[in-house]
Amino acid sequence: MQKITVILLLSLVFFSCKVKKSEDAGSEQQNTFIIKGFSNEYYGKLYVEDSEETFSPGWIAIYRESNNEEIIRVEVEQLYFELHDGEVKANIQELPYGEQSVIIYDDFNFDGIKDFAIMDGQESCYGGPSFSIYLGDDKGNFNFNEDFTRLAHDYCGMFDYDANEKVINTMTKSGCCWHQFSRFVVENNSPVEIYTAVVDAFNFPYEITTVTERKNGKTIETTTREIDVSSIDAILTFSLENGKKVFVFPMTSSNVLNYVLLKVDETSEFDYYYDVKESNRENFKLETTSQGKTLTFSNRNVVYEIYEFDDMIGVKVNIDGQVYDLKGKLSTKQGSLSKISTENYENVF
Repeated sequence: MQKITVILLLSLVFFSCKVKKSEDAGSEQQNTFIIKGFSNEYYGKLYVEDSEETFSPGWIAIYRESNNEEIIRVEVEQLYFELHDGEVKANIQELPYGEQSVIIYDDFNFDGIKDFAIMDGQESCYGGPSFSIYLGDDKGNFNFNEDFTRLAHDYCGMFDYDANEKVINTMTKSGCCWHQFSRFVVENNSPVEIYTAVVDAFNFPYEITTVTERKNGKTIETTTREIDVSSIDAILTFSLENGKKVFVFPMTSSNVLNYVLLKVDETSEFDYYYDVKESNRENFKLETTSQGKTLTFSNRNVVYEIYEFDDMIGVKVNIDGQVYDLKGKLSTKQGSLSKISTENYENVF
């Protein structure tokens, strides 16, 4: 009787293990996706531990069609993918923020041999998808490349590439108002940066673009500044008789007043906040006279006086005692210096 009991217990243990293995195999099979359609020579597999989670551990592998040999496997801690009628598709690149496939098969280094980009997590900007890059060679091998992989980690998602121009483009950002756009060429099988544009719009209403470019073996840096006059909440604005425009407005990024003179084409001719060195900036002086109000400031040996009277408006520029009166068109005046209070702005007294 005891012998029979032992046999029954062993049978139950064996049956339980068999069921567990069967369940595990079923679960793995259920969470494994075959990825085809991107090559006649290779296919992919994707395994995810928990298909119900948005991000889940898993792995992605590449196999040869001829003999089912696994040639690449990438373990992923945070795997994200989208299904198309129950299937995982390769080579989808909706840059920079749309869908990006877990497998991208294309020629990234422009040598005529296709390469693999395999999603390896969510390590690009703002937790976006990142990729490991494997470059193909003429022997059918795929070798991990650290330099190309960096491009798919340090920026926003997978990099963009142009086979006709043989350039690679990347983008990254910080919040709403800072973007960086870079361009690379391939030299000695590595990406080399030849152009970078940093667009900084944090100091609204300004947009400052700094371009660093490599030309003829030299690195050239240029900075341009644009101002969106349509978005300025001006305290006072008016046109001069010569067609130029005066703006007095508060900087939204700080509690200071600013003065800008725009050319006829609405590009900046003089900007107190940016064209005067911070160490040379003096406070604005607001005064009320019998005629009206004046706002005075200086830039080294030049004194500017904006005057707003009942019958006239303009700017007097005093350069070493020589006064130039830039008369304004009273009919174009919007706002008033009377809106300025010394309590509201730290650089007005």
